Amino acid sequence: MSIENRSCNTNGEQLSIFAIAPLTENSEIYSIYPDPGRHHMLWVSTGEGFINTVGNTCAIEDGVVYSMSRGQAKKIIFTAPSRGYSISIPADLLYIGRSASPFSTKQSLYGGPFSLRMDESTLTDTEDILNRIIKESALAMPWQQELMEHLFKLFLLYLAKRIPVHDISLKWDRDFQLVRRFMDLLIGNITERKRVSSYARELYVSPGYLNMVVKKVSGFTASYHIQQQVVEEAKKIVITTGCSMKDVAYSLGFDDTAHFSKFFKANAGTNFTSFRKALAG
Repeated sequence: MSIENRSCNTNGEQLSIFAIAPLTENSEIYSIYPDPGRHHMLWVSTGEGFINTVGNTCAIEDGVVYSMSRGQAKKIIFTAPSRGYSISIPADLLYIGRSASPFSTKQSLYGGPFSLRMDESTLTDTEDILNRIIKESALAMPWQQELMEHLFKLFLLYLAKRIPVHDISLKWDRDFQLVRRFMDLLIGNITERKRVSSYARELYVSPGYLNMVVKKVSGFTASYHIQQQVVEEAKKIVITTGCSMKDVAYSLGFDDTAHFSKFFKANAGTNFTSFRKALAG
């Protein structure tokens, strides 16, 4: 792992930025364990490698910024000398005013990693802002946290310029807002709540309407997303704790291990034992 000393933290670790020094080939940076309240972003000027999340692999390329959803376990591996910034933020910093930032719309809905290619101008502008945040963090001054957070939102707005207009318009769509709220609820409640009706009640809609709108926006029903979130949580527990299938099943609210085993195989595309062996290998 190679991280330069240029880093910053606002009060309460609200915003963390670390500059990634040039790395040697095949140098693994780090594994990031799930934190339900934080998102992780990787801003890459030059680099090659992979971001491995549960069930997904995303290639790292020059001039791309990546955003991973909160609570998502991930491992970042570079396979060539690379330079960039690792950014950790609380969920509310992905909002501008009361609305989700244009950059966050796809990532909030689909879970990430969401990648956005930057042109030369955006690359220069966003790097300048990140360096400014790091510089401000070293100064003892009133309103420091507020200034840094405003600079970060400016960073998001510069990125938003690279998103097609039809994607930006999603955030104003009533259906999209409903689906985003549903997806946000899933992250913190999946252990106790696995029925569409439970989420529909909190969102003040009927289960049928919620299923219909979620399928219209995402291509899959609310039930499907619930099942996939349970699988994601199960994989996270195995990756971070190495628990047995019985313990994983219990922690997710399954009273019957056999039932959990069937559920996992049906929704993960592999059985639990094979998944654990693949991790070990």
